Amino acid sequence: MEKIVITGIGIISPLGIGKEEFWKNDQAGLSVTCSSEYMKRLHIKSTVNASIDCDIDTYLNNSQLQYLKNESRFCKLEVIATNEAIKDSKIMSRVSRKRIGIISSSAIGGTPEIQKTYEKLTDNKGKLEYKEVGKEFYNDGMFNFPAEYIAKYYNLSNVCVSLSTGCTAGIDALFTAIQMIKSGEADAMIVCASEAPLCSLTYGTLDSIGALSQWKGAGNKASRPFDKRRKGFVLSEAGASIIIERESDTLGEKVPTYGSVKGFASYNNSLHMTDLKDPTVLIRTIESAIKRSKLNLNEIDYINAHGSSTIQNDKCESLAINKVFKKYVSQIPVSSTKSMMGHPLSAASLVALIATLGAINNNVVPPNINYEYPDKECSINVNNYSINKKIKNALIMASGFGGIHSACVIGK
Repeated sequence: MEKIVITGIGIISPLGIGKEEFWKNDQAGLSVTCSSEYMKRLHIKSTVNASIDCDIDTYLNNSQLQYLKNESRFCKLEVIATNEAIKDSKIMSRVSRKRIGIISSSAIGGTPEIQKTYEKLTDNKGKLEYKEVGKEFYNDGMFNFPAEYIAKYYNLSNVCVSLSTGCTAGIDALFTAIQMIKSGEADAMIVCASEAPLCSLTYGTLDSIGALSQWKGAGNKASRPFDKRRKGFVLSEAGASIIIERESDTLGEKVPTYGSVKGFASYNNSLHMTDLKDPTVLIRTIESAIKRSKLNLNEIDYINAHGSSTIQNDKCESLAINKVFKKYVSQIPVSSTKSMMGHPLSAASLVALIATLGAINNNVVPPNINYEYPDKECSINVNNYSINKKIKNALIMASGFGGIHSACVIGK
């Protein structure tokens, strides 16, 4: 396969807005999870989250803000991240807009806005009455709306597709985009993911199945992947976007090349909606991604794990990493971006990929913060501090509800 390279990056997250701020905070081990007074008033078991603490509308230009003013937050996050990635790559001045496609992803789309509309139609009394709600309500439920808007705004007339494979969707979108380039359908692809799930409906749903963190200490200590005292994941939000192209198309061009995609795999364990007791399919996923990268096991220098901070996930990942890497497991540092900023669902794996690109370009392994009490069932090389290390190749892991496992190998 001809080398596919990443030439543009955009991100808006609780950990930072723009790749430089995000990388700086990620590598410094900044925790942005915190206690939520709103969640406490819901009387659920979880009381921590991570949110973007600014007016995101200020990151949209005037024409975008006029069109998107009343649209879903997840849509705005995706547009903001993609604006940055496009500007970073200068792709619009180099490639025909007929040859640029877009693959986006989201797990729950405009759920907070849909909830608000329902409450408006029922006046919080349960009886549904007809009222005009406007076009935004339709767009809230259309996960492809952000991609459609981006294609329209930038006059892109190529592939425009949205995925909803849960928490693996970010790198699933990347793999789908690579197939578009390999098949000749496109010369460049925008790959984006966004999630803005912070509302009582989402909190209540995930809390009821015991997925959210029940940590009772300081909010900035709540997300603690692989730590023995972990209590579940911290819900977060983010928008992430990258531009990918063939390496040969970038030669001679004054554009950045942050890394290349070397291998990918995605499989489903077909067992249970949330149960992760058996790592067999995750093992197969990792092995397949590395095999397709044509790398040896000892050439993987860093692993950015899914590391959700749930009991089952972290144990399952640790078992899989040990099974795959065997004698090399103690040599490969492992960390999870979620330790700092929580879990933004479908955007999580693309956020992790951007964090890993920062690790490769700056030769720094980001820390897995809040790792204070080692768990003998998670016997992998986890450190709660950053490590200066030359990173040529790295593995990104993702798992999602429904039993989906995805893995991606990237490198210089």
